[in-house]
Amino acid sequence: MVHIMYLDTISVSNAYLSKEIIMPIITITMRKTTPETKKELIEKLTATAVEITKIPDHHFVFSINELDDTNLGIGGKTIEQILLSS
Repeated sequence: MVHIMYLDTISVSNAYLSKEIIMPIITITMRKTTPETKKELIEKLTATAVEITKIPDHHFVFSINELDDTNLGIGGKTIEQILLSS
């Protein structure tokens, strides 16, 4: 499941920075995966979002929420149960 949420323009100000920025957030919820897969997801989904929205990549925030196989189910069974019965 992939969610893309755009926060309205937010104001950031401190002693060093005072400007308005756009902060799109891309969130993906999935089974646990490898660091390499996460890196590739972050790179490719961010690049695609940049291409479509024309918002610079440094504005994007990316979050991966990993679900353990015991916390995710299909058809009344956990993923762990499904994998064990295959």
